[in-house]
Amino acid sequence: MSGVLGLSVGPGTLHALLVRKAALHWAGSTTYGSRSDLTEAVARLVSECSDRPGRARIVLDRRLVQLRSVTPAPPVRARNAAAYVALEAPRLFRNGTEPLVTDALVIQGRGQLRGQRTLWAGAASETTVRALLAGCREAGIEVEALGPAADVLAAASCAPSSSGAIAFPNGATTEVVELAGDRTLRSRLVVGAEAAGPKWVAPLAALGPDAASFAPAYAAARARPRLLFLPRETHEARRLRARRGLRWLAATAAGLWLVALGVYVVRLGTTARAAERERRALGPA
Repeated sequence: MSGVLGLSVGPGTLHALLVRKAALHWAGSTTYGSRSDLTEAVARLVSECSDRPGRARIVLDRRLVQLRSVTPAPPVRARNAAAYVALEAPRLFRNGTEPLVTDALVIQGRGQLRGQRTLWAGAASETTVRALLAGCREAGIEVEALGPAADVLAAASCAPSSSGAIAFPNGATTEVVELAGDRTLRSRLVVGAEAAGPKWVAPLAALGPDAASFAPAYAAARARPRLLFLPRETHEARRLRARRGLRWLAATAAGLWLVALGVYVVRLGTTARAAERERRALGPA
C-alpha cells in the first residue's frame, strides 16, 4: 500500500509526511528561496521519500492564501459558487499584478445554524500553484488535491468537531479556525503566538516540538481539502478524464448486458429444443 503524501507549503518552507492508515512512515522538510525555486524544492523533497507514494495532497499555509467567509451567502446555486467567485475575484480578493486561482462552495448550516448558507471561498497565486504542480510532476507523483490548510487542520487535532474554534500556532502568528461540525466555516490569521496549541493526534504528538510544523501536512494526508486551487486547464483535463471513465463504464455495462442477453437466448433455445425432444419421445405414450 503506497499511502498518501501530505505536503504543506509555507513562506520559504516545505514539510512532507507519508501516512499509511494514520501511521507516519516518513517525514521530511526543506526550504526554498523564491517561488522560482519552489518547483525544484518540491521535486527534491518528494524524491527523498524512500517509498514512492501513490498520490499527494498539497495544502497552502494561511499566509499564502486569501480566504473569505460570507454569511448569508449570495443568492447563487451551490454548483455556480465557483464561477461566481471567479467573476467577483477582483472585489473579494487582493490580486495586485499577478493572476489568482480561486474556488468556492456553499455550506448549508446544521443544528442551530440550520437554514443558514455560508459562502466559503479562497484564492491563491497561480504562479505558486503551477510551480507546485510542476514539482510533483517532475517527481512522478499525481496531485490529488491542492487547497488551503484551513480546510483540513481539524484532522490534526483531538478536539471534538463540535468545538466552535481551534487555535493553531504558526510561527509568529496564530490561525483561528471556526468549525461547524467537521467543516471549516472561517479562518482568521492573528498576529502573535500567545494561544496554546491544540491537543495533537497521537502520531503527531510523537514528533514533539515539530508537531505544529508538520500538522498541516499530516492533516492533508488524512483529509482532502474542499477548496481546490487548480489552473483551468487542470480542471478541464480532470473533467475530460472523468467523462472518459464514465463512457468506459457505460460501454462495459452495455457489453455485460449484451453478453447476459446472449447467454439467456442460447440457454432458452437449448431448453426449448430439449423440451421438444422430450415431447416427441413421450408422444406415443
